[in-house]
Amino acid sequence: GNSHYNYNVDIWAMGVTLYYLLHNCLPFAGDMTEVLNAFEVGVYLVRMDISKFCLDLMSKCLQYESNLRISFEDMKIHPFITGKIYGWEFENPHINSIFDQNG
Repeated sequence: GNSHYNYNVDIWAMGVTLYYLLHNCLPFAGDMTEVLNAFEVGVYLVRMDISKFCLDLMSKCLQYESNLRISFEDMKIHPFITGKIYGWEFENPHINSIFDQNG
């Protein structure tokens, strides 16, 4: 395996996937140099109708510094994931098992 790989890459990929689902495009565009520069400075456009909780989670996933990205444990209790922000909370054993396997 790759000694430089850790789960923080998966968290970043989750942020990219969330962005794509919400915007129907990738957060960083251009040639490889432009993409890397945009990623490093954390510049990407967001729709104005997305909840602040969703944007918070997405930005924590897309953090350039991998050691500053949200952890799986913190993601598991993030208000956007738990649903507590909407006054409801769901128990989803599939979500819990996914996080338990990785965290």
